[in-house]
Amino acid sequence: MKAQGRVVVGIILSAMTISTAWSKDFCSYRNTNQLSWDPQFPDAVRSFFGELRDNHFSDGQLVADQALERLGGPPDDLKSQRDGLVLAAACKAHSCPEEGAAVIACPSTIVAVAVVRYYQQCYAETSGDRCEQRPTVTMYFRDRNTMAGRDALEQWIAARPINWGEPSPPPVILEYRAADGTSIRPPNVIPGRPRSKIRSSGGSVPRVLADHAAATA
Repeated sequence: MKAQGRVVVGIILSAMTISTAWSKDFCSYRNTNQLSWDPQFPDAVRSFFGELRDNHFSDGQLVADQALERLGGPPDDLKSQRDGLVLAAACKAHSCPEEGAAVIACPSTIVAVAVVRYYQQCYAETSGDRCEQRPTVTMYFRDRNTMAGRDALEQWIAARPINWGEPSPPPVILEYRAADGTSIRPPNVIPGRPRSKIRSSGGSVPRVLADHAAATA
């Protein structure tokens, strides 16, 4: 009986140790991969977006799922920002041009999320019906008034040229939205620049059914 008691106590202590490891201090991790394995992080992302669905780049997929796909792939190290914020960034497994980032107010409040997506723009008047993958970075903010995390996301975007591999990189569209999907300010457009390095390759770009420009006008 004593031996059985020691086993039970050992199991309880082990469970307590595992529980303590997931401390919900998102800023304590070294990189985004470690962060994404914390079971409380996906819950925080889903809480941030709620049931918001995307109809511009996919057929009604939850935006939270799109963000988690990108934050769960090849990771960057977490980077400290001003005002006690931390930036966590990564890219989608087997489709690394599709990137994502989250800005965290330590220890565990997500204040902003960015999702990098692409839509096809085709030019039927040119030979071969040439199509380009037009990159769009949609930034979502918890507070639509202060837009906390905006500087961190814009600097992250500026530091890593976004391109699916076009020989002449197209401009990048920046969208600013509240966490409920409503627009905060008009989109901004920055010139395209060649990507210095793509961390991995593969995957295909989802083709959207509606014209993106009309959908976001």
